[in-house]
Amino acid sequence: MQALMPKISLVVEDNPELKSNETVTQFMRELTDTADKLMYARRSVIDLTQNFNEKLVMFPSNLIAGLFGFKQQAGLQTPQSGSHLEVSSDEMKDVKVDI
Repeated sequence: MQALMPKISLVVEDNPELKSNETVTQFMRELTDTADKLMYARRSVIDLTQNFNEKLVMFPSNLIAGLFGFKQQAGLQTPQSGSHLEVSSDEMKDVKVDI
């Protein structure tokens, strides 16, 4: 999403008709809001995982964690490979918008 937003912004800025269109403006606001929410959620997962892992080694919560078999968690892991990370030639083409 972070790579997509600058491309969309560039297309909108290059087309005055799009820039003045309320639907496009609302879409850009929603896209920015969604990106902000995703960033917040990622940060929350990272923070919660860190807090959980810290509790596993602190007394007396480490006793309870050991009793129930809790283990350290890796947190947010980003995939290093896969088809979802590859960009096709169709996705690289310039966007054409007709109004």
